[in-house]
Amino acid sequence: LKIEYDEKLEKFANQKEKMLEQARQEAFRITRQAKEEVDNIIKELRRLEEERASKEKNQQIEALRKELTSTMGSLQPTVKSMIVPKVASKEITDLKAGEDVRVITLNQEGTVVSVDKNKKEAVVQIGIMKMTLPFKSLQKVKKDVKKTVTKSTRNIIKSKSGNVKSEVDLRGMNLEEATMEVEKYLDDAYVAGLENVTIIHGIGTGVLKSGLQDILRRNRHVKSQRAGQYGEGGAGVTIVTLK
Repeated sequence: LKIEYDEKLEKFANQKEKMLEQARQEAFRITRQAKEEVDNIIKELRRLEEERASKEKNQQIEALRKELTSTMGSLQPTVKSMIVPKVASKEITDLKAGEDVRVITLNQEGTVVSVDKNKKEAVVQIGIMKMTLPFKSLQKVKKDVKKTVTKSTRNIIKSKSGNVKSEVDLRGMNLEEATMEVEKYLDDAYVAGLENVTIIHGIGTGVLKSGLQDILRRNRHVKSQRAGQYGEGGAGVTIVTLK
């Protein structure tokens, strides 16, 4: 009887251990499943929050753009009246791209970028600023070929070169924000005389990187672009060579 009792006791002990192990496995499975469901819910909530924030941000940017357009439109007649003289001493009848001119009312010198003879207007580069001006607001200037860079332009370039970094970080921005930031940065880098710059966009989904590559291909300051190599940032950066 004692032997039979000991065998039954051992059998019950083994069954108890198996039941406890099964219970532990089941509890673990339920806990893991619950955690996965909670993680998925949190991810979805974050995605919805990011979409909402991005949408609101885009709406704010669009509202500011419309406000800026409206403000610039209302200022245009005032600016034109300040730049265009009421009486021109001698109106220019012919201009060519590359010629040096002086804006009469501003007493600033610049270079003609392009000319529209039908409208009698010219796009003039004054330092880093471009302006479309009528012929009657301009005078031709004869300058020494060796002194093509004005003092004001040199000062601007000197100032820019000390402030512009050789890289710009666009991580965390959407494509529209990154476009505005990189175009402004490339203008500053070009004026500062930088030859190579680094665009940091990260890897992510690749949407930002692809969109920026298209923008860089169309930018007038960009000579070439390539993916970053090991030690430069790899696939998370694009190296740009400026003209």
